Amino acid sequence: MAVWYEAAGAIREMLSPEMRFRTPWGGDELAEAVQNAHHWLIAHPCPDPSISRHLEALLDAYAEMPHATVGRVMELREIIGQHAQAVNRGRVPRPANSSSGR
Repeated sequence: MAVWYEAAGAIREMLSPEMRFRTPWGGDELAEAVQNAHHWLIAHPCPDPSISRHLEALLDAYAEMPHATVGRVMELREIIGQHAQAVNRGRVPRPANSSSGR
């Protein structure tokens, strides 16, 4: 799993807190970044299905942002933040007896 994260450059930008607050209406930059990350995930599936689901949900929310109303953009930012936190928690090695339910 650690090797996958090291190679996950195409999604790293999507996980940054700064990305959540960029203005999504300035050209095709956001759409292109989302599309590149989707293509990368298809070519390099995450070995953890739970994290993979969080990444897909995060990318779907980003893809919706350019067409959303201001209120919905605020909701999407919160959704993206929650999924990004879940993905980041998945990156931390846990002892085998961990009781945290991912």
